[in-house]
Amino acid sequence: MAAPDLTLLNESVQRSVESELSTPRLSLNLVELTVRPQDLNSEIERIKNLATKLGGNATLNHLPTESGQDLLVEIPQSSAQQFIEAVQDRTKIVPEARPNSGDKNQIIEVKLHTATK
Repeated sequence: MAAPDLTLLNESVQRSVESELSTPRLSLNLVELTVRPQDLNSEIERIKNLATKLGGNATLNHLPTESGQDLLVEIPQSSAQQFIEAVQDRTKIVPEARPNSGDKNQIIEVKLHTATK
């Protein structure tokens, strides 16, 4: 006898648990940049300041990788695209974001690679 298909039941239980626990679904994006070794610390500070300015926060992974550093940024979804663009374009001017308590957060991983040349 074949086992019953429990897919629908599993999905229903997952939705119920998420609803009861109010756990927001977080999506993960990745941004990668290459910086000169001497600019690494200033770039980390720039990214942290950008996140704060847009209503989020950035946490540095204190375990440096061979090629640089990683940061995890939690930011309101409404500011995520603006944050990504500003991280990739150092000349972009970013206005302070207005707090929006109803906005879900998004996780963005920023990988900073140090240039070898």
